[in-house]
Amino acid sequence: MADEITFLAACDDNFFGHMRTMITSVGLTHKKSHFYVAAIEVDAQKQAEFMASVAPLGVTLEYINFSRSEFDGLKATKGLPSAVWGRLLALQRLPSKVERVIYVDCDVLVFRCLKTVFEADLNGCVAGMVEDMSSGPALAERKSDLGLLEDDTYFNTGVMVVDVPRWQREDVSAEIMKFARANPDRLRLGDQCATNAVLKRRITPLNRGFNHSPLSELIDHAMPSLVHFMGRKPWSPKPGVGGAAYQMIRRVWDPNYRLPRGSQFRATLRMVRFYLWRRFISPNSVRRPLDGWRNFSYALMLDRHMTRWAKKLVQQ
Repeated sequence: MADEITFLAACDDNFFGHMRTMITSVGLTHKKSHFYVAAIEVDAQKQAEFMASVAPLGVTLEYINFSRSEFDGLKATKGLPSAVWGRLLALQRLPSKVERVIYVDCDVLVFRCLKTVFEADLNGCVAGMVEDMSSGPALAERKSDLGLLEDDTYFNTGVMVVDVPRWQREDVSAEIMKFARANPDRLRLGDQCATNAVLKRRITPLNRGFNHSPLSELIDHAMPSLVHFMGRKPWSPKPGVGGAAYQMIRRVWDPNYRLPRGSQFRATLRMVRFYLWRRFISPNSVRRPLDGWRNFSYALMLDRHMTRWAKKLVQQ
């Protein structure tokens, strides 16, 4: 279908509900979308129920099922379980009819149509991504571990636009996983580090509005296309920003869902505490005294934007 956008997601049973919420946000912002879902040992009944529930939103689903044994030898941690590698295997197994796909992490909410990025010029590269927001010594060490030069861009793989035929033709997934198995100690952030090390200059940069971090400045004070909840998740017992928006969108398929009592107040209190730390305690507090205030104001403004947009989406 000409207006249909093709997406890819990956999850295990633990993140299935959060993936459902992310896909629901896509359904609320797109007339037609098709998802390939890399499902790592997800219950078949859950899969069937979800497929039926998103059909009224114009979303169709196809599952690509994996077992955890397929990820043996790949680095996994509590924060980055083996399921994160599912996107790489799934990209290699997408059917030949798929020319382009947008991969989206489960900890994302989509607020605007992504047709612009789906049709973006990849400049002959295998994929398009947004530069990661990390900086300072941590980023420098990560680049050094991966053999990247100081001027090389380190990308966030939570949202990717992929030229599927080229990805498969160049056998990129196998190349990344081979590097990962051979260099587990160099992968501070799992498959993201391995992807950056292998692809290097085969990635074209995308506008950061297509993978927006809660602590980043809003472009022209406008709502970004999507928000990627790096760090604290909006559903956690100690959430960051976005809890109210997440709750509204999740209730589309889970009407009994409730945030923990007082979580929004605690999230705002944590933002204030973070501001005070950045302003008075952080090593950068003297050199860059306004950083904490900027981060606090960015997060607070984004939280209000997300709440308004989510309310508008679920009521339309």
